[in-house]
Formats: sequence, C-alpha cells, structure tokens
Amino acid sequence: DIAEESMTVVDGDEGAEDVQRPGPPDRLPRRRAREMTHIVMAGQRGEAAEVQQLAERLAGTGTLTAQERNATRVAGSFAAYASAGDGSDSLSLAWWPRPFPGNFGDWLSPFLLQRLTGRRVLFQPPAAVTEAPHLVMIGSIGRFVQSGSVVVGTGVSEAATRVNPAAHFVSLRGPLTAAAVRNAGGPQVESFGDPGLLLARLLPITRAATNGRLALVRHHAHAELPVTVPEGMDEHSVLASGPDEIIKLVSTLSEYDGVVTSAMHVMIACHSYGIPCAPVTFNGYVSAVPGGAMPYRDYSLGADLDEVWTPEPVELDLRTIDWRSRLRSCVVAGAKLDEIEAAVLRGVKEYDVAAEEYEDDHDEDDDDGDV
Repeated sequence: DIAEESMTVVDGDEGAEDVQRPGPPDRLPRRRAREMTHIVMAGQRGEAAEVQQLAERLAGTGTLTAQERNATRVAGSFAAYASAGDGSDSLSLAWWPRPFPGNFGDWLSPFLLQRLTGRRVLFQPPAAVTEAPHLVMIGSIGRFVQSGSVVVGTGVSEAATRVNPAAHFVSLRGPLTAAAVRNAGGPQVESFGDPGLLLARLLPITRAATNGRLALVRHHAHAELPVTVPEGMDEHSVLASGPDEIIKLVSTLSEYDGVVTSAMHVMIACHSYGIPCAPVTFNGYVSAVPGGAMPYRDYSLGADLDEVWTPEPVELDLRTIDWRSRLRSCVVAGAKLDEIEAAVLRGVKEYDVAAEEYEDDHDEDDDDGDV
C-alpha cells in the first residue's frame, strides 16, 4: 500500500474517502516499488540511518522520480518523529499521512505531540483496524476512530459522519463534531478546541518587522489549479511534514504582512501567531476540499472565536482583489489555549493507562498459551 501511494496521486485530505487516480503510464518497476516500501517502513520504525542507506541505494539505480523523492522525504519525516525523544515510552498516534510527502495540517499532530511531551511518536495508520490503544488528534478523521482510540481535538468533515461511539473522547474540535458523536450513540463531549492552536506556545516565534508582501498557501487539492498570483504575493507549498519543514514554513509565513490560504490549518496557524489572514476557496472547485465550510464552523465555535471564519470563494485570477482589505487577525483566549493543552495532556495520560492495561492483558494471554 505504501508503494502504491508513492506511485499514484491521491485526491482529498484527512476527511476524504481514499480516491486514487491511475498512476503515470510508465509505472515503476516492481523492484523499485518494493524499495520505496522498505524505505517508508524503515522511517515508520524510526530507523533514520536505514532510511538514508536505502535511499542512497535506490538513487544509485537511476534518477529518482517525483514519487520516489516524495516517498523518501516522507520516510525521513516518519523517522524524525519515531526516533526523537527522551527515552520514555513511545506514543502511538493516528494521523493522515497523505498525499506524500505530507500535508502541513495533518502532520501538525505528531509535531505538536512530540514538542509537548518530548516522547517518540509512532505512526498508527488511521484506516488500519487495531485493538491497540492510540491517540487521534488533528484533522477531520473522526470517521476512523476505533474502540481503542483516545480522541483529542479531532473533527469530522460532515455532520452525518458515522463515528465509533466506543472510542474514548477526551475533547473534540468543536460542537458540530460533538453532535455527530452524540448522534452515533457516543457520549456528551464538552471540551473543545483544535490542538493546532497550540503551535505558537510550543514553537515560539518572534514576529518582528515584516517584509511588506503577502503569502499564498493553497490546500493541496487546489495545488494544480491555474491560479494567477498578483504582484506583491509569493506562493508557498502546504506540503510540509518533518519537524524542520514545519518550522521553516511557519517561520517563513511569520515574515509576511499577511497570508491568503485555502488550507484550514494554515489559517489556524495564523490565528495561533496573530498573523493576519484571509481564508479562501476557489469558485468551481469548492467541493475539492471535503466538508466545505463545516470544519471551519466547527473549529470557530470550538475555539470560542468572536466570529465564524469560513473561506470566501474567489476567482482563479487573484489580481482582481484588494487582498489587504480582506486580511483579518484573530486572538484566541489564553483560557481556551489552557483548555486545549490540558486536554492533550489528559489524553496522553489516559493513553498511557490504556496502553499499560493492553500490554498486561496480552502478556497474560501469552502466559496462558505457554506449555
């Protein structure tokens, strides 16, 4: 599956169904596909040196394709989270890893969890069935939670999403997701807030004099649209997964007067740092991002914002708009940030308890099977 991901383009994001378009006509040889699988799996195990060795060996067999470069890059990101830490027990976390080399908003989950706890973060594929305890945090991946999930700040992209009511819900992104949980027979959850808002707390950046320009960051589903960018605006890719990549993107955005974006978690990052921003979507392509305005409304209500932030549809020619008049700033209350941070830490504690009980139960099963 990992190799197949590297060779195909995947539509949608954390809340979308897995829709794959056929890969390029010159599909990669099976041997090179297996090499990519080994590279990504080594990254997920935290074997950074093995990733480097395998990547060099693959590069020695010929020029790497874009898919191969993306697979190698995401392997390094997996390894960074799975190998760093203070030696404490690792944390198992489900997040949406695609499209390779990784979408900023989805990869905020391991980034923030590691910075808050200092522990290694191991990848739990969100769609893989497991009884083992694992955390679920940032993203509209509520439809993937399982009985062993410890849910902190997660959302859904549609009100009718089916959510496993047996999961352990510590907090949710907002009240719209909470209604979906209740409708599915789950508990009443009253703690809200997207953990992405903790970014400025866990990655302090001094926002000094700005560069007099605007930044554009498109949702990856909008990346191929023929957008015309005006003078005074620079575009930056939303594809950032490793710690260094995320730090670089956030640091870069902080240098601008403001940010225009169709990616919700780029907007949330701007809210965290107080960077003026303008959330947009594109006429004719609104449905390219699952959920439309619903996740934005859920986020805004859950964060106790003074207004509901939703993306404004605009034409592909961005030169026709006075962007500086569209920029707005947002300040999230310290009490709300305290609530979100406390929820994440509570989720980690409850994960630790569940993981220990799970390990003890399986140790007993192993003992019972001894002859």
